[in-house]
Amino acid sequence: MSLDLEALYRVLFDSTERLPDTEVIDRPDWIQLRTPSSKRVQHNKVLRAVLDEKNVDRVIAEVLEDHAERGAAIAWSVDSVSQPRDLSARLLAAGLPRLGEGLGMHRSTDIAVVDLPSGVRIAHVGLDDIVTFVDLTCRAWPRPRTFASMVGDWVRKSIERPELGSYHFIAYCDDEPVGTASLMLFPSNIAYMRGAAVLPEFRGRGIYTALMRRRLAYCAAEGRDTAIIWANPDTSAPVARQLGFIEVPGAHVSFHDTHAPYGA
Repeated sequence: MSLDLEALYRVLFDSTERLPDTEVIDRPDWIQLRTPSSKRVQHNKVLRAVLDEKNVDRVIAEVLEDHAERGAAIAWSVDSVSQPRDLSARLLAAGLPRLGEGLGMHRSTDIAVVDLPSGVRIAHVGLDDIVTFVDLTCRAWPRPRTFASMVGDWVRKSIERPELGSYHFIAYCDDEPVGTASLMLFPSNIAYMRGAAVLPEFRGRGIYTALMRRRLAYCAAEGRDTAIIWANPDTSAPVARQLGFIEVPGAHVSFHDTHAPYGA
């Protein structure tokens, strides 16, 4: 399956959880999900904003003020369609931290089976593994501990409601948990590989690559023929390229949110 730029961006939109009262704005110039009943970042997101130079700072201030008044977190993704070109810098100046960057990449899920690195095993996350998964995720990214309850609830819901299509994995090295990864299977043939990280002291041992391979094989077994990833240009993208992922020209996002590490 060949994916164009807009198809990759729609994965970010389609993977966002909706609650019964989630308000969705989906226009060519503005994509937003706002959930009055939730203060959590996954329910309150701006995914595209095409703004006039004269109004951009006012609109940013209004959106941030609305969420601050509700005590709600917010995420804001700046894709290559968003305007003005310095929108990410303006969000930073307005006090919304940058979590990181992402390059949109894709490949077939058909991948050769290889042995895991010595001492490494990868397991599905069950209900008894949630605490371990949450702790690892917060340490490996890193993310503040305020992020933990959100991750835990998300993983629990995924396990209890498999129809949502979200799955989670833990990598162990000599029986020590050292990395986590998630993926989302869509009703189409697309799988979204998301949220993989390995503890710093265990990087460079092939564990991240093993998590990538394991998820690709799982996606293939579940009947998905195309996997996409929004890869950090400096960390996960080089690994993804080695595994045959192809960059989609122009597919770049700056991710901002109120749970980003301080100074990010």
